[in-house]
Amino acid sequence: MDANLLNEAAIRLRDSCLANPADPDWDSLSGILEAALAEDRPLAVAAARALIRAVVEELSDRFTPELSQCYVELFSKVIAATLPAFSDRFLQQRYADLCGAPARALAGSSPESIIVLSRITLGADIAITSVFLEALRLRFPKSTLWFAGPAKNFELFAGSPNLRHWSIDYPGAGTLAERFAVVHSLDGAFDEPDVWLMDPDSRISQLGLLPAAPLRSSLYFESRSAAPESSESLSVLASAWCAEHLGIEGARPAIALRDPAQSTPGIDARGGICVSLGVGNNESKRLSARFESDLLRLLTETGRRIWVDCGAGEAEADAVRCAIAESGIPAGRIETLSGSFANFCRVIRQAALYVGYDSAGQHAAAAMGVPAITLFKGFPNERMFHRWQPRGNAQGKVIRIAPGAVETEVLDDVRAALQAIL
Repeated sequence: MDANLLNEAAIRLRDSCLANPADPDWDSLSGILEAALAEDRPLAVAAARALIRAVVEELSDRFTPELSQCYVELFSKVIAATLPAFSDRFLQQRYADLCGAPARALAGSSPESIIVLSRITLGADIAITSVFLEALRLRFPKSTLWFAGPAKNFELFAGSPNLRHWSIDYPGAGTLAERFAVVHSLDGAFDEPDVWLMDPDSRISQLGLLPAAPLRSSLYFESRSAAPESSESLSVLASAWCAEHLGIEGARPAIALRDPAQSTPGIDARGGICVSLGVGNNESKRLSARFESDLLRLLTETGRRIWVDCGAGEAEADAVRCAIAESGIPAGRIETLSGSFANFCRVIRQAALYVGYDSAGQHAAAAMGVPAITLFKGFPNERMFHRWQPRGNAQGKVIRIAPGAVETEVLDDVRAALQAIL
């Protein structure tokens, strides 16, 4: 089965789940699994990518209890087929037990250590994981907290008191077996009962399905079916979980860089505008190349200096350079930034305004109290739009972009937001 056929099978499977969550297209899943477990590694990688992007992410992004349960039934079979030591029935029962016993933190004990799993994506770690880091630090001040995830994510919280790094590199371009194997990075960590795991619905545990720690040691925030009647953001729901189960009110997203006052050499963005045109590999969030060059031109009309992040990888950097070239903005009015996301956050912290698509930058700006204009496009339903709203104290504007929106009208919305914020 080639990549096109794999994508077609994944789309059929996704559509069957959306049409009737209780009756997925098992034949399509079987075909994808056969490819995902093949010895041909490029084929296995392509199958894993199709399954995760077209099915798992699409089901999760709708935030409904029915699709969350569909994911559990479907992906427990995927894990069981990949790791025969587990049966799908065992994984489903364990997941139900995990969701049903989140209040063990109130039992009166105080763990020696708590390992908090990364959500892997930078924006989710800011909006959600940082809420748990703060609440757990306040609830258990004598416990050592560990952030388990990639180094680039840990950089955002490295300045937090008593926080250490448990390095886990999640292979986002790996096979199913390679993705599932990262949980072994935690082997032996929970041999003692005074070490706990906090799982904020992480990819490391495959959204709680893959056993990462004993149930007796696990705390779990199930984010996809939580509060289905609510239109609150995931960050607000995480705070509500912490209030209910940890007794900590008001935990909010935060960034704690190791050297918060450190500035990037040669960069003084005070009073300027920071821009990110990155979309985290989700092109449905992006507007046209012409819109991006027009946006940069509009921002320079404020008279402020513009700092544009080059993003991750050459493709995003090329798109940024193209947008700048097409904008015709004179040299010296606009600058590009490269380097780690933590360094980009240092620049955002200095700025008067952040502008970008729905991605990590909007959550960073909100967490640091920097006003932001967010271009929000590509959401499959209302609930996703609400769930991923940035949360912070500064004034901001989220511009909702419907399918087929006229880009000149979006620019008018940006212009109005600039006038209101600056």
